[in-house]
Amino acid sequence: MALGIGKEAMDKVSTISSLNGIRGFAVLLVLLSHASNRGLSINPELSFSGAGRYGVFLFFVLSAFLLTRQFLESDHNNDELPPFLKHYFLRRVLRIYPLFIASLAVYYFLNVIGHSVIKLNEVDLIKHIVLLDGKDIFWTIPVEFQYYFVLPIVALILDKAKRVIVTTVFIITFSVLWWSLFPPEYVANLVPFAPIFIMGSCAAFISHQLNNTQQILLQRWKYILNFGAMFFFASFFVYIPRFFNTLFSLSVGRTEFHEQFFLFSMLSVGLILCVIHGDGAIKKLMESRLFVFWGKVSFSAYLGHMIILGNIYIFPFSSTIKLVIFIVLTAFFSHLSFKYFETPLSKIHNINRFYSKIKSYYPNQ
Repeated sequence: MALGIGKEAMDKVSTISSLNGIRGFAVLLVLLSHASNRGLSINPELSFSGAGRYGVFLFFVLSAFLLTRQFLESDHNNDELPPFLKHYFLRRVLRIYPLFIASLAVYYFLNVIGHSVIKLNEVDLIKHIVLLDGKDIFWTIPVEFQYYFVLPIVALILDKAKRVIVTTVFIITFSVLWWSLFPPEYVANLVPFAPIFIMGSCAAFISHQLNNTQQILLQRWKYILNFGAMFFFASFFVYIPRFFNTLFSLSVGRTEFHEQFFLFSMLSVGLILCVIHGDGAIKKLMESRLFVFWGKVSFSAYLGHMIILGNIYIFPFSSTIKLVIFIVLTAFFSHLSFKYFETPLSKIHNINRFYSKIKSYYPNQ
């Protein structure tokens, strides 16, 4: 123990850090992929082009995992469920919408002044705000937000489930059947992506059951979990087209693996479970300051990096130097956005305080 913190509390802190690190890994895949698409790389052989979608898959699974875990770990009965759900939906709106709308406004303003990064007109702007469309990087927002409404139902069903293996096999079978009916495609709605999120929720169920009943078994599996973490982490690199071609002497295209929804769902689930229940090198890497930092600012970085990338041409330097400038500027502005905009507006008590101040000016209302 350290500073009076119990082992259980320390494990929870470690888990949060490692999950933040996984989120950081996901956003770095997106940033490096988009930079490579613009010709920015340390070396042409180190191109990450095509890997951005892998980071998005990891985002989806991790988001479902974290939110489902909150449901499974909360002690709520039927009487407490309505306020719990009210708090859940309010938190989701505050977490997504303020920064989302602010980002839309900035991209729209850039179009107005003739410096288009993502083309948005007035109609597009309205469609995006009401989650009916999602151009470029914004396609992920309607998809994830729609699952927020499905997740409580999935979580409540999983909360009643007892058998881990039976439940897992059922969800994998459901996913395969779902994709036979609704083949993978990139649209701004949940339908083709639903099994990815459900697998993330299933991962939370597996983790919750292991924590409750299989602590001794987890200790025995540490070496397997640590090896698994290395395997799943490395797999994300193996499937990057440039690396894949080098390893296997092939010539697959940039989008070759983009429709492998099942594959990257499984890789994401495996990485998350092995990292949070293991204690090896990959867990320590995910807990490092670098990955935790990127995890914390990931949403700001994801929504804002295209603005920086769209203006990087103004620097008269080599592609390597431009890549460094892009990463540094994205980190800097994402930190400012996270600290002074995203975090304050995502906290319910700050909104309540603001509402109280407004009411104080109009006491008779």
